[in-house]
Amino acid sequence: KEHGMLKTAYYLPEVRESLEAHKAYKTLHQILTGYIKQKYDEWSKKFDFEPETLLTNKLIIRRGSTKSKMGKILETNFDITLLSIFEEVKYWQKNFSFDIPYRAMDIATKEDKMRIYRENINQVVREYNEIIESLSADEHKLFKERLYRLDKKIAPGIRSLQWQSKNLINLFAEDCRKHCRELKRIVDKFKDGVSVIHSNCKAIAEMLLVEIKQKTVYTYKEFEERQTAHRVKSEAQLKEAHANIVKTMKEIYAVFENDSDDIQREWTKFVYNVEKKIDESLRQTVKKSLQEISKAINGDKKTGEIHALFAVNIELDRSLKDNETKPILTPSIDNLSTLIQDTSKDLIAVIKVVPRLHDALQSEKDKEQKDETNQESEVATTTATATATTTTTTTTDKQQPVRHSFYENIRKDQEIVHVVVKIVSGMQTIDDAIVHYLFRFEQYKSIWSINKDAFIRRFAKKERPLKNYEAEINKYK
Repeated sequence: KEHGMLKTAYYLPEVRESLEAHKAYKTLHQILTGYIKQKYDEWSKKFDFEPETLLTNKLIIRRGSTKSKMGKILETNFDITLLSIFEEVKYWQKNFSFDIPYRAMDIATKEDKMRIYRENINQVVREYNEIIESLSADEHKLFKERLYRLDKKIAPGIRSLQWQSKNLINLFAEDCRKHCRELKRIVDKFKDGVSVIHSNCKAIAEMLLVEIKQKTVYTYKEFEERQTAHRVKSEAQLKEAHANIVKTMKEIYAVFENDSDDIQREWTKFVYNVEKKIDESLRQTVKKSLQEISKAINGDKKTGEIHALFAVNIELDRSLKDNETKPILTPSIDNLSTLIQDTSKDLIAVIKVVPRLHDALQSEKDKEQKDETNQESEVATTTATATATTTTTTTTDKQQPVRHSFYENIRKDQEIVHVVVKIVSGMQTIDDAIVHYLFRFEQYKSIWSINKDAFIRRFAKKERPLKNYEAEINKYK
């Protein structure tokens, strides 16, 4: 077309180059025309079969997924050969006006309908796969029954329904999407709850159970009062975080409360997994807090700086026998060591306010049962506990070992004990340094051991040269 327009441009002079270009164009045009015709002939000969047979594929197939630990996700099973035919028919008609083979034209008339069917099935596949890939392996077990029910709804699309099933496809897709949305809502609520649990565990892990401001010197009483007040505050924060976790766990469990025994066992495993996260968070906060004390006592490893922590006085101890006196530290290093050790023990004891999640949920369940039944027999209570399984079951008790409290486990943890030992060793090192420091005052013992009034009287009775007075005074410079 563009080449033909050049012929109407009468104002352009004919030159040798234009004639050569025209000749080259004709050659290229013939080559491309032949190539296009060849490709058309090859394409049209492909229709020695009935394209309608490609619509006999099942709507959906399962594929393995590297993203999902569950094994298989869904995939729309629409033959790509049909997609190719739809595009090629449009291409040959629009650009070259070739005659389209009857079979190709017949199947192409169904393109719009197939597009709608395909998009509806794609939505089912996407929504289902979002659910599968959002769940971890353990969570998948927890939702096993719900996923099984959803799979039963989707099963016709995998086993029987074909792309030529016409209106059944839209009905199938609508029903599947309804159940996918319902399960997605439950899963999203579950994941939101898990997120709340993780955020509270993170808040616990980031807490410090001791308050020591950098480059601040405390008196004995100030330090003791500050740590006592901070422990009270920390206990309140731990209780609040744990209460949030218990509340969230109860809300999550409402979904699984009436499920089978298998799901109850999976729920129990989930509870213990959350307990592990709480345990890890408590270990972190205890360890960090003890490390803060260790840093205050032993200095910062990174900078090597050691700052004063306690304000002390050096006084003369006059409580010794035979009117002996000696310089001592007030408060004594023994008292300071006891204070530091008590602070370390007390900060670990703060986590006593956090009970096992298993026990907390059981306690909540027992309260609810009492409110509902007022007074139940011991046998009925035991039965309700075994069947409700908010936190445990008889089967699980056989599977799970006896679990001590978080406090009992953490205070015996090797890493925690190691930090405590470092604190005690640091205080012992300071004690040795203090003894050495106080020994320096022995050279001035005469200042406080001699009766000064008697000495002055004796010194005044004797007539001495002035230089003797000067020598005596210079002794104390």
